[in-house]
Amino acid sequence: MGASAIAIAIAVDRLRTASSPGFGSAQLALAAAGIGLMALGFFLERLASAWLRRQHAKAHTSARLIILAGSFVITAVAAEVCAALLGQAAFYGAEGSRCPSEAPWWTCDELGCRFDRDGVLGPLPATDAADRSRIFFERLQTLNSQGFHDEEEFEARSGERTAFRILALGDSFNFGFYAPYGEGWLEVLDSELRERGDVSIWNTAIPGVSTVQEAALMQHFLPLQEPDLVIASFYPANDLDGNLMPIDGMYALDSGGLVPRYRLGAAMTPVALTLGEAVRRATGIRPFCEANLVESALGRTHFGSWLIAQWSRTYGELEWLWSEEARRRPGKEEKTLLARSRTRELLGKMRELAERSDVGLLLVLIPSPLDLQEPSERYRVGLEVVTELSIDFIELRDELEPTDYFPGDEHWTAAGHHKVARRVAAHLVDTEHPTE
Repeated sequence: MGASAIAIAIAVDRLRTASSPGFGSAQLALAAAGIGLMALGFFLERLASAWLRRQHAKAHTSARLIILAGSFVITAVAAEVCAALLGQAAFYGAEGSRCPSEAPWWTCDELGCRFDRDGVLGPLPATDAADRSRIFFERLQTLNSQGFHDEEEFEARSGERTAFRILALGDSFNFGFYAPYGEGWLEVLDSELRERGDVSIWNTAIPGVSTVQEAALMQHFLPLQEPDLVIASFYPANDLDGNLMPIDGMYALDSGGLVPRYRLGAAMTPVALTLGEAVRRATGIRPFCEANLVESALGRTHFGSWLIAQWSRTYGELEWLWSEEARRRPGKEEKTLLARSRTRELLGKMRELAERSDVGLLLVLIPSPLDLQEPSERYRVGLEVVTELSIDFIELRDELEPTDYFPGDEHWTAAGHHKVARRVAAHLVDTEHPTE
């Protein structure tokens, strides 16, 4: 039991991806408790052994079995409490104990994936009032007929210009994920710009998309809106890999989650996944309806879920030892080079579209929480590509702080959205974009 507590304390950096390196106070306390439990166990074992030596052989065996069973129960309870305190969720909780199904409010075509307003209409799913996913479903109540989170219909403009027009492209950050309606950064930007003059923003952001879909939507909506400026988010942590996949790159689950629809195969080409395979690759565990007896039992507990996660990670890292397909998969360097090339091609296409239409193009380069401390390889690659193409961009690393992200999540709080809106508004003024 004590050894288990110490092992969990050491493994917390892998258990909680957002934790800082080294031992924190909670880890030190857990390790100290583990040492104490080991000392107590040693003392009790010696005391029990002395007592057992004086007992009959049969009683000796029975007592040892009782002590062994009791120690197992105590260890299991302690491990479960430690895993829960360290933030490990049970895979098969109330929401996870069923088969995932595709959301009725999601549709995909040649322009990529977006929302289906007809599939959204109806009562909201039953969620806790404090659950951030409820904010997502509440946002789905505001969709135009084209399937975008905007009150305005995206129809061809004609006649005299009376407003400064902005076409917004992006993913969950531009969509306003987890921010109450009106608190997303594009909504705040709209309010701030309206203080200077009439503004019209078409928000075509869809959670989970990458530059592949942004380029397609830009080409589609430029002649319809005839904007003065295109603002697109660029999130290297997701977009580099996402740009290697087809335009319909995501499954949407009825619970509100998104999981990749494809994986990169050995020939550097996308391989389609079933919904169950996609969920397993995204979460590290099979859906409950496909789980075996051991997985379904362990996955209902915090510590059992942690064990499954560690096994899944280790299996994935060592799969090349026995799998020919795994050995033929592209290496990290090869994949990065291909993602860089594809991303440069897509951003170059967006720049050419803007130049041909005489429209301004502004990229908002989004860092992950870890990029705030030290830019990751993906972030550096994204920054290099944008710089090479001479596209106007805003870097947010010096603007955002770790507290502007939800703990254990990559999305911004309302405070983070407001910071980004102010930064973009200031940039538009500094670069003399004619917002009046």
